[in-house]
Amino acid sequence: MSKPSDPIKDVEPPRAEGQQAGGAPAPDYQQLFQQLVARANGGDPDALARLRVFLDKNPRIWRQAGDLAAVAERSWIELIAGTNQLVAESARRQIDRLKEDLGGDSPTVIERVLIDHLAACYLAAQHAEIQAASPAGGSLEQASFRLKRAESGQRRLLAATKTLATLRALVPGGLVPANLRLHDRKEEQTA
Repeated sequence: MSKPSDPIKDVEPPRAEGQQAGGAPAPDYQQLFQQLVARANGGDPDALARLRVFLDKNPRIWRQAGDLAAVAERSWIELIAGTNQLVAESARRQIDRLKEDLGGDSPTVIERVLIDHLAACYLAAQHAEIQAASPAGGSLEQASFRLKRAESGQRRLLAATKTLATLRALVPGGLVPANLRLHDRKEEQTA
C-alpha cells in the first residue's frame, strides 16, 4: 500500500527566474518554502506566523494544499492503481470527467461539495468492489468482510447520489441568494 501524497509537497510556490540584481543566482523558493513548512511543523511560532503571512499573500497555494477532496481522491486512486501509472492517470481523468458531467455549466458551491463527496464515494465503492472480486484467498470471514465493505461503499455512493439529486429536485435553479427579490413591490401595488 502506498502512502497518500503530502499536499504540501505537491504545492509549487511562485519561482523567480534568472538572476537577482548583482548577478547572484535567484534563491530556490521551493526549497525555502519547504524549510518554512518544516519549521512550522516543528513548532516554531515565528515560522508559523511567516507561513500564515505567505499564505495570505498566495491564496492559490492554500487553496490547493487545503483541497481535502482532492487529497481524498488522490489517496483512493493511489490505493486502486498502486504503481500502475496508466490506471492512475486514466482514473484521474475519469473522475474529472464525472465531476464535470455532474457539475454542468455553473454548479453552486453546495453542488460542488456534494459532487466532490460523490466522487470520493465512487472511488471508495470501486476500490471495495475490486477487493471483493479479487481472489485474495483467506478465510470465509475475510471474504464476508470484503463483501460487506463493498456493500457499504455502494450504500454511501447511492446516498451521495440521492443527496445531490434531491438538492437539484428541490432547488432546480440552484441556490438563490436570500436578498434577491423576484419582483418589485411597486409593480404589485400598481396592478
